[in-house]
Amino acid sequence: MMHDAPTETKACLNCGKGLAGSYCSSCGQAAQSPLKPLLEFVQESLSEVLSLDGTQIRSLRALLTKPGLLSAEYLDGRRTHYVHPVRLFIVVGVVSYFVTTLFPEQRLLFSMGPVLFGSEAVGVEFLFLAAIIPVGALAHWIVLRRTIPFFLGHLVFVLHVVAFSFVLSPIEAVLSWATATRPVLSLVGLVAPLAWAGYWLAALSRVLGGTFREALKPALFIYILFVTFLGPFAWLVDSGWF
Repeated sequence: MMHDAPTETKACLNCGKGLAGSYCSSCGQAAQSPLKPLLEFVQESLSEVLSLDGTQIRSLRALLTKPGLLSAEYLDGRRTHYVHPVRLFIVVGVVSYFVTTLFPEQRLLFSMGPVLFGSEAVGVEFLFLAAIIPVGALAHWIVLRRTIPFFLGHLVFVLHVVAFSFVLSPIEAVLSWATATRPVLSLVGLVAPLAWAGYWLAALSRVLGGTFREALKPALFIYILFVTFLGPFAWLVDSGWF
């Protein structure tokens, strides 16, 4: 039979040093026992994932207002001031997904600019998402490998751009819901794809160190490769192979 352990310990469970406060003065680990009531564990887990500290706020602000800055900073080695790309991608994606599910009739695959493969099946959405990231990174690497030789750099860039599309997804769902009975306003649904396309071009120009116009040519080749690579996969899914 299991019993709840006490929430405070007299010695650090990580390094064994004596405790004089809420955290170990030697290694920094919290003084609480890892064995705790389930509700407390869930609350702590949600707090860890969703809490906004200075780094997270700075990262979200840069993601929303300065396209490409997070990727450029990561590639230049300045990483301590921002959330890791994978963590940012997961947190923004999870929050966006649950907000979007509040509008089930308008649920769409997360907006990917001009290439939209909408589906009502959650499994299909995640199949596309799983394909979009590596395929997008590969398309960027093929076109830009002389400027950014490492595939990881392109993967980080795509993670940041897709994270921004996660932010647009609830907005797109709300707009679709608000204009569902107003055909005249249905064009509002184009806002999210156009915003994503503009964001992608702006991010690309920042990472490449050029102008918006200079980013158009490589962006066109990347788009062609992306559609070429992803097209067969989209056809298989649409044909019911997945």
